[in-house]
Amino acid sequence: MSRPQRPSGGRMGQLAKTFGRQVKSLRRDRGLSQAQLAEAVNLSEEWIRRIERGEGSPSLDAIEVISTALGEKPSTLLGSNGEGSNLPVALMRSLAALDDRELAWIEQAVQLVRERPGRT
Repeated sequence: MSRPQRPSGGRMGQLAKTFGRQVKSLRRDRGLSQAQLAEAVNLSEEWIRRIERGEGSPSLDAIEVISTALGEKPSTLLGSNGEGSNLPVALMRSLAALDDRELAWIEQAVQLVRERPGRT
């Protein structure tokens, strides 16, 4: 059985980036600094910064302790919440609280942004 290959160019895969975005979003949402989160989970502040940038590959234990400190399930931070899972958790929760009329308005706004001239 062959061993899975890491993404080329030394860059971490999409899962690490998704995890990092979720950690950063939830940390900010809870009013924590990187130093405070690092202390709460007994990891270095530099390691938290690397994780948030999607440059770190945390162990399963680290994923569990970070998730617990942020009050979320590990699956949420890993993006296992269905369609749109690359969106920050706080944004997904905000969208979930909207009624159908408000969601339709948001969808129209997003479409306008996507169709604007000069967008690449």
